Amino acid sequence: MKSVVYGILIISFATILSSSDSSPLAKLMRQMLTFVKTEKLLIEKNAPRQKFPKQFALIKTAKVTPGKKLSTDHAQYIQNFQTELSTYYNKEVNRKEQFNKVVNTCINCHQRECPGPIQTIEQNIIK
Repeated sequence: MKSVVYGILIISFATILSSSDSSPLAKLMRQMLTFVKTEKLLIEKNAPRQKFPKQFALIKTAKVTPGKKLSTDHAQYIQNFQTELSTYYNKEVNRKEQFNKVVNTCINCHQRECPGPIQTIEQNIIK
């Protein structure tokens, strides 16, 4: 369990360091990545889930990087993510399978919106 705590601290610290001078949406995406990485560690250690990340509801209104325009499908990507995340917190689902569905909603959105972080996101799929 100590290794999980240390892993969470390292991930959180790295996210804080990398989040300066970013748009609100970019900062939220970094928080989401930290959440996903931490949750993956918790699943692998068979530890309880993190608290439901209510702050992710801000994805609907977070401002994008100046000069960046979101696709017309962006609202649907957000809805898909929120649906899968809510389902993940249903204790009756297979946790690993549903976690991978959450991660895949991130990948699907980034394939259209901002492909740069896809490789980093893909590393969180549990095989």
